Amino acid sequence: MIQTKAITFNGRQLIIKELTVPQIDAWEKTLSNHEETTVPSLVEMLVDSALPLSAVRLAVPELTDADLLADIAPSQWCELYREVEEVNSFLSQMVEKMAKLGEALVQSGKIPIS
Repeated sequence: MIQTKAITFNGRQLIIKELTVPQIDAWEKTLSNHEETTVPSLVEMLVDSALPLSAVRLAVPELTDADLLADIAPSQWCELYREVEEVNSFLSQMVEKMAKLGEALVQSGKIPIS
């Protein structure tokens, strides 16, 4: 059974969903197909989280671009990230492993940094 959790964010009720294996596989494939490493978004820097925003948006499909552009307190973003990590506890560990693998590939010269 897929776990869900309701949270109030930006004045709306949003549902955080536990990700399924096919969703995770597709997300990983999308990440691995990007040739460039991008600077983390302002939101990710504000919450100081290992989770990329793409993972949060996957877990909270109702999160809109308007939410991302709204004047939302960093504490609300932190709470949203915490709740996503609670429902999808494996995500942080997965992202850590991906980061270590990426770092090893960069150091080996297999992924150039421009």
